[in-house]
Amino acid sequence: MTNGSFSPVNKIVFLAVFLIQGALPSFGQQTGKLALRQVLISLERQFAVSFTYADENVENVYVNPVPENLEFQEILNILKEETQLEFRQINTRFIAIIRPQNAGRTQVCGIVLEYNSGMPLADIIVYNSEESTITDDSGYFSLETKTGDSLRFNSVRHLPVAILPDSEDCLQISLRIKTITLDEVIIRDFIASGISKTASGSVQVRADQLGILPGLIEPDVLHTVQALPGIHSVTEKVSDINIRGGTNDQNLITWNGIKMYQTGHFFGLISAFNPYLTEDVTFIRNGTTSLLGDGVSGSLLISSANEISDQFSGEAGVNMIYGDFWTRVPLSPRASVHLSARRSLTDLIQTPTYRSYFDRVFTNTEIIESSRDANLQEQADNEDFHFYDFSVKVLLDPTDHDRIRASFLNVVNSLTYDENLTTVNSTIEKTSSLEQLSRAGGITYDREWNPKVHSILEGQVSYYKLAALNQDIPNEQRLLQRNEILDFFLHAGATVAVTPKVVARAGYQLRETGVTNFDEINNPTFSRLVKEVVLIHSGYAETIYKDPIRQFSVTTGLRVNYYGKLDNWTLEPRLSVYKGLGEEWSVEFQGELKSQATSQVIDYQRDFMGVEKRRWLLSNGIDVPLLTSSQISGGISFHPQEMLVSLDIYYKEVDGITTSSQGFRNQFEGMRSTGSYTAVGADFLVNRDISEQLNIWLGYSYMISDYSFPELLPPEFPSNLDLRHSLTTGAAFRFRNLEISGGVNWHTGVPYTAATGVAPNGIDINYESPNSSRLTDYIRLDLSARYGFNMGPKAKGTIGAALWNIQDRENLLNTSYRTNGDNDLLRMDELALGITPNILFRVSF
Repeated sequence: MTNGSFSPVNKIVFLAVFLIQGALPSFGQQTGKLALRQVLISLERQFAVSFTYADENVENVYVNPVPENLEFQEILNILKEETQLEFRQINTRFIAIIRPQNAGRTQVCGIVLEYNSGMPLADIIVYNSEESTITDDSGYFSLETKTGDSLRFNSVRHLPVAILPDSEDCLQISLRIKTITLDEVIIRDFIASGISKTASGSVQVRADQLGILPGLIEPDVLHTVQALPGIHSVTEKVSDINIRGGTNDQNLITWNGIKMYQTGHFFGLISAFNPYLTEDVTFIRNGTTSLLGDGVSGSLLISSANEISDQFSGEAGVNMIYGDFWTRVPLSPRASVHLSARRSLTDLIQTPTYRSYFDRVFTNTEIIESSRDANLQEQADNEDFHFYDFSVKVLLDPTDHDRIRASFLNVVNSLTYDENLTTVNSTIEKTSSLEQLSRAGGITYDREWNPKVHSILEGQVSYYKLAALNQDIPNEQRLLQRNEILDFFLHAGATVAVTPKVVARAGYQLRETGVTNFDEINNPTFSRLVKEVVLIHSGYAETIYKDPIRQFSVTTGLRVNYYGKLDNWTLEPRLSVYKGLGEEWSVEFQGELKSQATSQVIDYQRDFMGVEKRRWLLSNGIDVPLLTSSQISGGISFHPQEMLVSLDIYYKEVDGITTSSQGFRNQFEGMRSTGSYTAVGADFLVNRDISEQLNIWLGYSYMISDYSFPELLPPEFPSNLDLRHSLTTGAAFRFRNLEISGGVNWHTGVPYTAATGVAPNGIDINYESPNSSRLTDYIRLDLSARYGFNMGPKAKGTIGAALWNIQDRENLLNTSYRTNGDNDLLRMDELALGITPNILFRVSF
């Protein structure tokens, strides 16, 4: 050895000694002992069992020969003591071998089987919050996890499962094959993240994945859908959504499958559904499934989370209008409960946002005008307005085949205000009130008989009330008004996977709807009580064919309704076709016939204090006909990677509308005549992901919508909702935890009827031809931002800010006329929201 290095000979000697020393322990271990793997193979043959283990757990482990004539459990005890390994019995056949757990951690093992055949499943992904693994050929897995952490099982062909291990025993997990899928997503991140388009033409929104949109800091789904071409609210209210020229009462809106007759808080400016408990929203304009009735203009299906929660989670937050919280609480591995509550802060603090909303809702109503009456004291500080809602959902899976879901929702808006009239001798004080509430409950039982067949049973009840007490002190009048709906619904249905490409479903539905309208005035004395009930029997059948390889799907359905009160049958065919043309092009076609027995009307603009003027009515076959609609549409989409260009063309006709349901504020106000409207138009959308951080979109709609009322003069004229041109454009930027979005909303002014003067009697107003004039164009610029941050190991925070109508532009929503008793003509302009700020702070855990 020289210069600190080995000679060639020394190197050879050193290597030989090293190899011999490394081999000696192994030789010594094998002396008189057997490899554990060899012993296990022998035991498998002797006792007809199967050991599952990770290779590293038995590698280089040797044991003494097993004595003969011992019971199987005695042998396991000897092996456990000698190897310090754990032998866990999964079932009578499988035994898992794992290493002992560390403090605060658990070595979870198990085997994954196919639900129907019981065969082991290989390559199933098993993961927790820290690590992941896959099952081997025998379906076995072993994973170290923190105590209390859940395990999730996933694969392309099977439904995902999540469990919370509650014992040291090895698990046996059964996964069900995804055989019944009714609607396939074809385009993701449609305008924003969390919005997707399906093969049937419907749009799905995942509220928990929804990206930020201009002017919004919260994922309000009723605002979100208005970003889609062809969807508007000419009054800026979420309770007044117009789909392709239709009024809001022509929309079917459900919450967890329950039909809702009230959709807004703050009398329409805020969604009645807690946006943070909403998970899925499906929006349908045409080609509706035959499972659904009503909704002659469109359907909006809102669902909260439907899977059992395996971990406790929750969230609380506050903005400049309300505070809310929600929580999901696991009760057991097969049961959990979801709770939410929200309440306005308006009666505690009056923020700029509240004042903007208040002026928007109550301008030109009894509330604002009473406060401006020269004979009355100022009322601005005397109103007491608040709203709240709460919901409960119980989720129970008694077995792997059965699912039970029970839901309840309560929504309340309440307003009271004082009027004081001071005379020489006394002061008269009266209190007026307005209340709007909804209560909805339902229970669903879903049974999977096998991977190809499942059935559903549902029972639901929905209640709605709008009640007003209006005290008119100068005229010594007291007006009571009440509008109520009680709706019962039963449904039994079944879905069958006939072949891998064909799914069929059918069922029966029974709906009983009762409507009560009450009006009472004391001076002059008048009282009216009208109660109506309709019983609707419905049967439906539907077939869905899907060929993923040929990129082709078609859904055909038929719905049959019998309206008992009207003695009327309706046949409603439904059709939806999708065809992919290569990887980047696709075409689609939808068609449908629909009917509806409920509608909203405005008898007088001052009903219910002029705030929520619409009241629900049932079709009677005379002056309130059954609403029917027919619609066809076709579209083409170009969707290369990171881009979407789509064009949809449609024609829709709705028959059975009345003048009072359209809310005329011209020569037809107070009349009740029946007619129809048509809407023909095109919806165009371009969406482009510039990068992972930047997304831009532009939506444009062109529509012509006209009325036809044979008994009126003229019989045909533009619809109140005839928006010829409308455009929305925006951009969303995301960098790490920061989201920023800005956008512009523009449309041509809605039609209105200009007045020419007051008639000689000083009461009637002379008008031009109906809807022959248009308001000025509507344009609004919005901006919003949101930032998320960590507040601890398990808590996250979010702050956000938004500006609605940054330019504070005075957009006209409607114009009407009144007289003041002195032959003077007064123009009443309804203005949109001015500049409206909002800020947000939330904590999730």
